[in-house]
Amino acid sequence: MLGSILISVILIVLISLALWSIIRARTSCRQPSCGKNCACCPKATDIKVLRASEEWQRAGAYSVRVEGMNRQHHIPLRDEFDEHDCDGTKYIVLLDDGYPVATCRFYENTTDCGKAAGSVVLGRVVVLPEYRGQGLGKKVVSEAETWAKELGYKQIDIDSRIEAIKFYEKLGYIHTSSNDDIIKSGSFECVGMFKKL
Repeated sequence: MLGSILISVILIVLISLALWSIIRARTSCRQPSCGKNCACCPKATDIKVLRASEEWQRAGAYSVRVEGMNRQHHIPLRDEFDEHDCDGTKYIVLLDDGYPVATCRFYENTTDCGKAAGSVVLGRVVVLPEYRGQGLGKKVVSEAETWAKELGYKQIDIDSRIEAIKFYEKLGYIHTSSNDDIIKSGSFECVGMFKKL
């Protein structure tokens, strides 16, 4: 069952990437983006928020994750897409003129995993490299927090990559332990953090 879901997700991601690349190549400048928010980088001017609930909408989230994490950090698809990429998981996708440029997901915590009941796990926060530095990471997390609160959740838990701790602290997240226990998540070192809603 999980194998067929994974194959479906991979096919949707590959098709989405191919279509997105073709359209993007026709509409963007030919100078490669450096990701440093300069003249060669696209400016996010008309960002739309999509609460992805259907498979075709989730494909936008998957394409951002493949482009922003799989290609950049060489994360195997099997590691990037896990058992939480399923119908119960909620996805936020930010669209710039219809193209997915940022995403995150959240899903309900189970009480047996040591997290607070009535909370969700936020993760897979990704902004395409050429769109970084424009506040889209903050926007996608804020949209997820709003949606989780609307659904009645009281807390968001995250496993923050070490290099993203300051980002989450600015958004009001605090460490789950005083000794900052390092959690290994794939190839990344992470620290547990949470925020009350």
